[in-house]
Parts: sequence; structure tokens; C-alpha cells
Amino acid sequence: MFSVSRRPFGSAPDGTPVERWTVDVPGHARAAVLTYGAVLQQYRVRDRDGDLGDVVLGLPSVAAYAAGDAYLGAVVGRYANRIARGRFTLDGRTYELSRNEGDNTLHGGTHGFSRRCWTARGFTDADRAGVVLELASPDGDMGFPGDLRVEVVYSLDRRGDLTVDYRATCDRPTV
Repeated sequence: MFSVSRRPFGSAPDGTPVERWTVDVPGHARAAVLTYGAVLQQYRVRDRDGDLGDVVLGLPSVAAYAAGDAYLGAVVGRYANRIARGRFTLDGRTYELSRNEGDNTLHGGTHGFSRRCWTARGFTDADRAGVVLELASPDGDMGFPGDLRVEVVYSLDRRGDLTVDYRATCDRPTV
């Protein structure tokens, strides 16, 4: 009923191999996820006429994602949105961050989660199939405090409905 597969999809700018994971519910839906940026690159579902069509604006290569600044389908972080002047204060301490939008930090900085290669593994069970992506962000990464572990799970159920689950744990307060 379900299938999960992976194939090479080029290399990140630092040379790290990138994989494209595909989750298929035959006749219902197909999702494709990249290990670069944990990008949801494709989600094909049936339209009102019953035709399969892609509803995600995906790019054709890792180079296209790396060169762009639109964050298409990517997981952003450590902080999603803009931090003014690239600094914040938490528990009385000011943290200086990597700046990537003038004087500001946008979506995690110059090497945010959307610009990294995540580890991935596929899974299937009786009700769904998907891909688990994991990333470690050590204390001080891009200036942020705390050792952070992130997990994103993309899964399709029997009808082809897509679920995205995000989990993160940190060993101390952070943003």
C-alpha cells in the first residue's frame, strides 16, 4: 500500500550528498522531501477532477535552493522570522547572532536550518508512511544558546493526507 524510497539528488554547496526521499500512496498521493533544508519539494494529490497535480512550488536542484532566498518548502530555524539588529536578550544575557539580512537575522542566520543537510530515515506502519529528518544544533550555533535537537516527520496516511510534525528539545532556555 505504501512505498518509501530514496535516491541521490546532488550535493550541498559544502559537498555533502543530498538525498530525495519519496513517499507514495499509489493512486492517492506522493510527497518528496530533500535532506537539504528538510525541504518538502513535491506533494502530488488529486484535484477536484481526480487528476494528480503537484501543489508545492519545488525547485529542480539543490543548487537552485542554495542560490535562492525564498525558503521554498524548507524548514527554517533556529528562529523563524526576523530578529532585529541580530541580537536578543534572554534571562539578562544578550546574544549576538549571525546576520544575513542587513543588520538583522532572518530564519536562523547565514547557515540556518534551511541551508543544512539533515539525516533521514524512512518508515512505514499500518496507517502511514513517511520520512523522519533530524538535525543537531549545538550551543552557540549561529549565536543561539543551548544544545538543540530537532526532528521533523513528513508522513502520508492511507488517503494520501500529508502530516508534518515538528519536535525540538533544548538543554536550556533559548528562542
